[in-house]
Amino acid sequence: NHHPTYRCYDVGVIIVLDNSLLPHQAQSSFSWDWGPSFPTLGLWKGVHLEAYDVLRLIHLSTVPVYNSSLSQWVVKVDVLVDAVEETKVQVNLSLMELSTQQTFTVVFPSGQSKNTLSLHVNTVSMGCWVGR
Repeated sequence: NHHPTYRCYDVGVIIVLDNSLLPHQAQSSFSWDWGPSFPTLGLWKGVHLEAYDVLRLIHLSTVPVYNSSLSQWVVKVDVLVDAVEETKVQVNLSLMELSTQQTFTVVFPSGQSKNTLSLHVNTVSMGCWVGR
């Protein structure tokens, strides 16, 4: 009877020494005995967390519009918000250089909503640059 001879090496590889030469790899080649192996999937971009109690201003834009029938400038203000619940707020729009100020009471419903507010500009304080 021929019995194979076994030898144990420090790296944990057992090789059977007989007439066949089989390739063997140490367990460390597969990473399971050195620590966890993590697959390459999941989040690949930055993540941030936003928290708010009442509402969040998502976007604000302004557009000046001239009303020729009234000979008056109006600043249209678009407000996009995200509210936790229906919220009643006071919105104060002002142009201090033109002595123009107006306060609006706005009710924002729960979720995302867009409101357009119109600020009528005080043309008396605009001076001589209007219409040039």
